[in-house]
Amino acid sequence: MYVISCSVELDYNAPAFEPKLVINGFLQPDSLISINVRSTSPILSRENVFIEDAEVTLSVNGEFVETLTYKGSGNYKSEIQRPETGKVYSVEIIADGYDKVTASDTIPGNVKILTASMVKGNTYNEYGDPDTDYNLSFADGKETDYYELMFIGQSPPTAFNSKYTIGIMRGVVIADPVMKDDSDLDLNPPTFLFTDNLFQGENYTLNVKMNAGSGGDFTSPIVPAFESGHFVVLRSVSHSYYKYVKSWYRHKLGKQEANKIEAFMLIPLLGDPAEMYSNIEGGYGIFTSFYQSYYKVENLTN
Repeated sequence: MYVISCSVELDYNAPAFEPKLVINGFLQPDSLISINVRSTSPILSRENVFIEDAEVTLSVNGEFVETLTYKGSGNYKSEIQRPETGKVYSVEIIADGYDKVTASDTIPGNVKILTASMVKGNTYNEYGDPDTDYNLSFADGKETDYYELMFIGQSPPTAFNSKYTIGIMRGVVIADPVMKDDSDLDLNPPTFLFTDNLFQGENYTLNVKMNAGSGGDFTSPIVPAFESGHFVVLRSVSHSYYKYVKSWYRHKLGKQEANKIEAFMLIPLLGDPAEMYSNIEGGYGIFTSFYQSYYKVENLTN
């Protein structure tokens, strides 16, 4: 096979780089409010540009409550505020040389897991590996419309490993109807996003069969458990969280992380990354919220 190619050199005057603030904040009811403030950087730079002298103010339901305290590495933290369900939290960030940035989000209601179980070995795949069946029952709350679900194995740090070892199940064999309806299963996501459109205001029992996963070592846990175990994690999430994570999975799938493609089958994935959702006015990033519940399950084997 012969391949012929050519190149043409073009004159191009790129527009002047205009830095913008990048804001990242994930609000949780059991944690003091904290956001990270940094700057965009030129395309050839790999440096993190943390903003150390910003004025970051926090309002609740439209009323000013606090100026966040700088803690280093671009992190600004509240001294008193833990988010509460149903309230609207807003931030305003002012820094020299940048446009003013604002963002708001509303904390969703808590989700109550009623029961959860897992059984390994009811069925097997074509290679003889056992499938894992998960069963999860939960109550849909009035202030909850969007969910994120994950199935994990987690082990705490040891004398030989200072990090948390976490495995995430992601290979869906048979999906529950709510997952089929809205979870973008063709993207092979590590977490599953869905709405309560099929069970609004009612208790729901979700069943899914899975067979594969991925994992690694992380500096912080997904669930605050100090013993090894298998967990079902269910989050009620805000609308902005739902849109952000769904857009991230599409963005990551289309992202070219190298200057060449090693496998022929990956060529159709070449192209521009999908646009990331953002609820930041005047800059980039995300300011959003979730309420997490988890349930430890036994690894039963047939």
